[in-house]
Amino acid sequence: MTRMPSLSRIPDDLFHRLEEAPFRILAGSEYLPCRLVLTDGSVVEPAYVVRGKYFRYPRAPYHRDLNGFDWNSNTEEAARSVILTDIARVEPTPFALPPELVRKITASATQHDWEFRCMLLLSDGRRLPYIAAGLPDFPDLPPDITVADMVDVLPYDYKSPQSLIRGALKVSICYFPSHRERLLRDPQVHAGLRVPSNLVADLRRIEPTEDGRRPCRLTLKGGIVREHALAFPAEDSLFDVEADNIPMNQVVKIEASPDRVPAPISRKIGALPRMGKEECLMFALLFRDGRRLSFKLFYFRELLTLPKGYSHSEIADVIPLERFEETPLEGPDVLLCPYLIGEAS
Repeated sequence: MTRMPSLSRIPDDLFHRLEEAPFRILAGSEYLPCRLVLTDGSVVEPAYVVRGKYFRYPRAPYHRDLNGFDWNSNTEEAARSVILTDIARVEPTPFALPPELVRKITASATQHDWEFRCMLLLSDGRRLPYIAAGLPDFPDLPPDITVADMVDVLPYDYKSPQSLIRGALKVSICYFPSHRERLLRDPQVHAGLRVPSNLVADLRRIEPTEDGRRPCRLTLKGGIVREHALAFPAEDSLFDVEADNIPMNQVVKIEASPDRVPAPISRKIGALPRMGKEECLMFALLFRDGRRLSFKLFYFRELLTLPKGYSHSEIADVIPLERFEETPLEGPDVLLCPYLIGEAS
């Protein structure tokens, strides 16, 4: 029998240190340049701890979960992510620019699609051309220069020799969902997440996805029925104070959802690239009889409502689209239901 995961959170001392750390702010997001000491004794530097479930760039969001996985990243970038629970200590780093210089860069530097260009003025009068594609806190400096030598930021000189231009260091990123961590320390939240004993068997009967999520239909207290819901362990990155969560103690009945997308089709949808300014998934479902249905999907691929006359069991394939020839269907509103259950053998 599948073992139900218990609720996990980071150690209290690490949580409190991060809560009190001097996070910097850019584009509405908070981040901390630092050195990470991991539980196995290894050191990751340079690094950013980013507060919140997602870190949003000015032009478009990067879709990352709390483990640092970027659904749109390349392999190299994903490999530099750090899981929060692997961290033993967060320490200051000597390689980050002082916050006052970073503020000057982001306020006055020439910006091209999230690329900052400026001249870094050194204490000896030299000027170093600097182009940062992303956060500018960690410049890749020559061996004879340190961030302590930086005294000011000047406008970018486009006549600078190409050989002198410096970029930013490649940085590892760890995501710190502070609101979620605060929530997990509330005893009332724990009580609300507990699965009622009479519903445990029904919950287990719903086959989980490979992510451990259970597409389902929920009947809530008062007789309210929600046709489209995802029940998932509370340690899942979906569990967020800002999301549309329903406490498990408000549920009186759990059933498998008839609108569940078959696992092979769901995986194909999830592998599609996000398109356009909306960064949505654009695709057509191909049915065995040759019919097609176009979809524009922003979030959950596990549940899709089909028009009358169509069946999920008849979906044959997924066809990626770059544009729509007709108005596409969209995914249903999905209720999120995080749960916590004791260890079961």
